[in-house]
Formats: sequence, C-alpha cells, structure tokens
Amino acid sequence: MNSPYRSLPPLDLLVAFEAAARHLSFTRAGAELFLTQSAVSRQIAAIEEALGTPLFRRRTRALDLTDAGRRLLNLAEPFLRDLRQYSESLRLAAATPRVRVTTTFGVAGVWLLPLLADFQARYPQIEVSIAADNRLADLASGEFDLAVRMCRGAVPEGARRLFGNPIAPVLCPVLARKHPVREVADLARHVFIHLGEEARWPWLSWQVWLERSGAAGLRPAGNLHLGQFDQVINAAIHGHGVALASLALVGEALSQGKLVAPLRDAGVERSTYYVLVAKHADGNPAVERFVAWLFQQAARAKRMRPSRLGDSKVD
Repeated sequence: MNSPYRSLPPLDLLVAFEAAARHLSFTRAGAELFLTQSAVSRQIAAIEEALGTPLFRRRTRALDLTDAGRRLLNLAEPFLRDLRQYSESLRLAAATPRVRVTTTFGVAGVWLLPLLADFQARYPQIEVSIAADNRLADLASGEFDLAVRMCRGAVPEGARRLFGNPIAPVLCPVLARKHPVREVADLARHVFIHLGEEARWPWLSWQVWLERSGAAGLRPAGNLHLGQFDQVINAAIHGHGVALASLALVGEALSQGKLVAPLRDAGVERSTYYVLVAKHADGNPAVERFVAWLFQQAARAKRMRPSRLGDSKVD
C-alpha cells in the first residue's frame, strides 16, 4: 500500500531549504542551523533530487530561487513557523505546573473562586484552569486533571468525600433585620429566589424543602427565578430575597457576614461533594497540592463555629 506521505521531503531537508531560501546563502543558513556550508549544500541537493526539480539557480557568489523554489518557500515558511510556535507552546506547557479542574457553575462561582487567591498566594508557580459546566466531563479524555462534583447516588471509584451538602435558607443581614426569620413561618414575608426549573434541582427546591419542614402550604411574598446557582447566591447577597443554599458552598459568604442562615439547624444534608482525580494525573505534584488545598479549605469551613455561619438571632 502506497503511503500518501512518500512524496513529501524529509523535514530536516525542508528546514535546510527554508533557511537557505530565506537567506539566499548556504553559509548563513548553515550558521543558523549549526551546520557547515557543505552540509547545507548536500541537503539542498538531496531535496532537489527528492522533488525532481532544481530549487536554486547557483551563480558565482549568488543564489536565486527558481519558480519551484519560490512556491515551495511560500508553503514551507508559514508551515515551519506555525510548527515551531506550536512546538514551543507544548514545551512551555509541559514545563509549567498546571491543574485543570472541571466542576459545576455553583462550586466554581460560589465556593472555589472566592477561595482561589489563597492557593495562588501559596503556589504562584502553578497555573489553575477551572471549567464550569453542570454537565459531567469524561476525565479519561485527558482534558481535565480532576473533578469536584456532587453525588447523590453511586460514588465513582476512587472519589474522595470533600464535604456534605446541608441545604438551608440564606439571606442578607439587611433583610434579616427588616423581617427577622426565627421559624419557617417567618419566610412568608420574603421573596423566594428559585434556581431555574426546580424539577431539575430537587435538592434546592423550595417546594421540597418546605414539605420536609412541615410547611407545604407556605406562600412567599414573591418569587424570583434565576438560571444558575451563583446567580441565586449573588441575588441573596444583594438583598433580592431568600435563597436555598448549600451551607458548605456559601460558608465564606456566611463567615464574612454577607449572608446569614437563621434556620441552619433545619438544614438537611441531601448530597455530598467528592473530588475525583483523573488516572493520568495520579502522582502529578501540582494536582496533589491542589487536592490537598481543597481538603484544607473544606476542613476550615467545618471548623467554623456556628456563630460565624451567620447569627440566627438578628433583630
């Protein structure tokens, strides 16, 4: 079977030709390629023989390109430039420690990004790439090094539990002072912030939460529907209403006083977040440091005293 590549000249000959054609000098091409003038001359003769046509007109003390040589240079120059630049980018990427994370919009926007400055301060040499998507990613594809995902059923082999996911209402301190929430019935004075179509997110469904809290008939003062969890939390922080939130994810906002969770004792753990490292990233020092940092942040949130999670006695 004939290969379609048999008619192509060897790459080293093409490199020698491009340098000689650019300089119109075998001597200067040799200096650039760390070859002697005679070695470049032999490579040019070899590529001309392979292609079956002269590429240079050899004159006393001068070189000119033939028409075939000019056409080949027009093809070879951008090809070799692009190949060189791409090769350099691959080498640079291999030399730069990098961690590629796939997670949900909620984890990325509400929990991970607010904490990421701490990791960057500790490990400024490690590049972090975070891809937020609620769709599951295939770690076997090699595109990502690790995933931070919520599991409500079977846990993937090798996944490590990061933290539980208790769900409870949260609101900003201004609203909590204006209309205090001491029991579930007090929520009726507030606007409920909903995450998209609640059938898709049952663990963050107001209807489900109220039923579990024995207040299925409660009606809010109004309703606001948003498409992503980080939008829901930002709306709550800015005083647009009360949101159902994963207390694990909003721990930083609670500790900073941006949100309060007056009914946090009513929080029900509906699911768990896990970290799963791709097989190709096993033993990668940068990935190991990032995973260790994730667990440090999870442990830090767990150590927070209840009073730091938002004062439930706001008047």
